[in-house]
Amino acid sequence: MDLIAETPRLKVVPFLPGDAEFLYRLTGDTDVMKYFPGVLSYDETGQMLQKIMDHYEKYGYCFWKAVSKAKGEFIGIAGILHQEIENEIETEISYRIAREYWKNGYATEAAETCLKYAKTTLKKTRIISIIHPQNVVSIRVAEKLGAKKEKSMIFIGSEHDVYVY
Repeated sequence: MDLIAETPRLKVVPFLPGDAEFLYRLTGDTDVMKYFPGVLSYDETGQMLQKIMDHYEKYGYCFWKAVSKAKGEFIGIAGILHQEIENEIETEISYRIAREYWKNGYATEAAETCLKYAKTTLKKTRIISIIHPQNVVSIRVAEKLGAKKEKSMIFIGSEHDVYVY
């Protein structure tokens, strides 16, 4: 298992081709997917996993698995996404944490390590997060890590805010 980054409690590692079951624990959960267009079927999740694998090949990064150091449990996903926003290429920090691990600081921990990776390893100078305006938890995470709201826009069919780190 290649280590991308680690925090005091998490290891961030690449997905493997057979990891659709892990990913589906998030994409099939209505609570986790509340601020996305909807839950994904298992087949759609497999397509998402293939897209993640393709992005590893094309860009060298995408979503990674966040795994607890203590027990090796799948906590969620975190990563750096290559996004095209309003005809501009952007680098986005994004994450989703499994519901049973909410309210434990894992989202902040995972996002922070991705932010550090983007700045130090990838040498990115502009890093964003795209957040639904009702997702107050993600807004809090972004602000805790120093992000400021830059603008609002339509993204995946609804209004979202762009936060810049």
